[in-house]
Amino acid sequence: MEIFNKLFGKQNKTTLKKTYYDNGNVKEEYEENKKGELHGITNLYHENGQLKVELSYTNGIQDEGEIISYHDNGIKARQVIRLKGNLNGAFSEWHKNGQLKLEGIYNNGNPTIIKQWSEEGLLTNKEKERKPSIKEVVEQYKIDDDMPASVDTTIESHKLFKRDMTGLLAYFEEMPHMEQIYNDFTYLIRNGLSVNEFLIGANLMDDLEVRSAVKKGFGDIAGFLRDMLEIQENPELRKDYNACLEAISILKAETSATETSEAENYYRKRFENMGNKDFKLALKNISKAIELDPTNLKYYFDRGSIHIKLFKNELAIIDYTKCIESKYKYIGHAYLNRGICKALLNDIKGAEEDAMMLESLDYYDLLDELEDTIWNIKSLGYDEYIKQYKKNLGCF
Repeated sequence: MEIFNKLFGKQNKTTLKKTYYDNGNVKEEYEENKKGELHGITNLYHENGQLKVELSYTNGIQDEGEIISYHDNGIKARQVIRLKGNLNGAFSEWHKNGQLKLEGIYNNGNPTIIKQWSEEGLLTNKEKERKPSIKEVVEQYKIDDDMPASVDTTIESHKLFKRDMTGLLAYFEEMPHMEQIYNDFTYLIRNGLSVNEFLIGANLMDDLEVRSAVKKGFGDIAGFLRDMLEIQENPELRKDYNACLEAISILKAETSATETSEAENYYRKRFENMGNKDFKLALKNISKAIELDPTNLKYYFDRGSIHIKLFKNELAIIDYTKCIESKYKYIGHAYLNRGICKALLNDIKGAEEDAMMLESLDYYDLLDELEDTIWNIKSLGYDEYIKQYKKNLGCF
C-alpha cells in the first residue's frame, strides 16, 4: 500500500504548506519542500475565497499529467488533464447545479465528447444505446459452476481468484488502486490515447517501486482478460488485453540493466544457499529477486522448489499456479510439481486433476512420476508416506 500512496498524492513529511490571504480570503496555497521548491498541489482562489484552479507541481515543475480544475462560486465547472503540457488528455464539465455534464478527451487540442448527461443526470440516448449493465457483463464472462469468486489461502492476505469476470471484480476489491488505474487506462486507450502516453501522463514510469507494482497489476489483469476471451471473444476486451500486454512490455523495458542484474545476483545466491542446505536464506534471496523482477517466471518456479524443501506446499502451489497461468515454458514440470504438492497435502483429487492435464499435454514421463507419487500415498497410507517423505527430505 505504501507504493500506491506515491501514486495518489500522500503528503511527503518534508513538505511545508504556505497560504497567502487577501482581505481575509485565501488567495494562494501551496506545498513547498525544504529546498523551497513547489511540491504537490497549488490552489489558486478568487478574491471572494472561491476555488478557481488547482495545479500539480513536482520540484517546482508542473507535472506532465497535471489536473486543472476551474470553479464558479465554489461549484466545479470544468476540469482538464493535460499531458506533456498539451491538450492531450481527459476533460470534464459540470452543470451549474454541480451535476456532471460531459466527459471527453483531447487529441492534439481537438475535443471529442465521450459521455454527456442532462441536468437531471441522465445519460443521452446515444450513450444508452450500447452500454451493457455490470450484471450483463458478469453473466457474459462468468464460468458457470459453484466455485466462489475468491478463496482464502493459509497465507495471510493472499487469495486465489476465479478466472472469470467475478474473479476480476473480487481482485479489484482487494486492489482498489489498481482498479482505478485500469479504469482510467481503458477509458483513455479506447478513446485515442496511446499506452505510452497514458503511462507517462499518469506518472507511472519514474519510480521503480511504482513501476513494478503497476507492472504486476497489469500482468494480473491480463491473465483474467486472457481467460475471459477464451470464454467469449470481444473486440473491446481484446483491445484492452493487448493494451495491457503493451503496458507490461513498456514498463518492463524501463527496468534498467542494473536492476535486472541485481535480481539475478539474488537469484544466483540461492544456488550457494541450496548447496549449503540453508533453505531459509535461499527463500529470502529468491523472494528478493522476485521483488526486483516480478515478471521472471523462472524465479517463481525455483521458489516453488524451495518451498517444497521447507515442506511449505501451500506456498509452492501458489508459485507453480503462477507459472501455469502465465504459460511458463516448463509448464509440464509446473503441473508435475503442483500435483505432487497437492498429493503431499492429501488433496488426491487435485493431484489427479493435474495428472489429467499432463496427459492432455502429452507429458507422459512426467505423468508417470506424478502417478507413482499418488499410488505410493494410496498404498502406504497418507500418514506413513508423509513420515517417510519428511525423513528422506533431510531438513527436518
